[in-house]
Amino acid sequence: MPPATRRAALFVLAAASIYVSLGSSTVSCLRALRAGAAFVVLPELAFQAARGTGRPDPTLKIEQARAGGGRRLIVRRNGQELGDIAVPSAVSTRAITDGLRTIVWHPNGVDFACGFTGSSGSFVVVFLAQSNGRYRAVDVSNVEQVNIGAIGPFRQYKDVRSGPIDWIARPDDSVQIRLRTDAWDVEGHHYRMHDPLIITRAGEPFWR
Repeated sequence: MPPATRRAALFVLAAASIYVSLGSSTVSCLRALRAGAAFVVLPELAFQAARGTGRPDPTLKIEQARAGGGRRLIVRRNGQELGDIAVPSAVSTRAITDGLRTIVWHPNGVDFACGFTGSSGSFVVVFLAQSNGRYRAVDVSNVEQVNIGAIGPFRQYKDVRSGPIDWIARPDDSVQIRLRTDAWDVEGHHYRMHDPLIITRAGEPFWR
């Protein structure tokens, strides 16, 4: 087979492999290429750890405790406290218990996030492992207002709940987590919005 023909065959095989791996969403990209588009935005390729499928560190324990008249979420390993965060008074003990049953673990097995329903808004927190072995708790509850702003702040909602869904792989030391808000208006209509939030290891979120 002549070299030019061999190269063309290899190109076709590679294109077919890419098509299979990306799925039907690739069709629009191929159409854009045929149309002579200047650039094509490929579908997002990201590892996602679905709820409950991550591998948590078995030595970690996340619990709620009362301290100084309030409540706190505490991360412990073998009895040693590694990090904590205050729980808003609007979040009940029952809501904390329910939220701890649906922790979303990062694929690395050490970072994790959880969401809790409150009477005046959701409490969403991300715990990030630090190089010294401790944990930094990042309150990302503001995602609810961000998502409601996209859904429609002009509506009156009777029920709003926010929490983490999955993690998105990143090439650096920061993390990216998808946070979802579900809202029901007074007529019972359901609205949903996601925010793929990036957070540095130092605990700084980058809101859109």
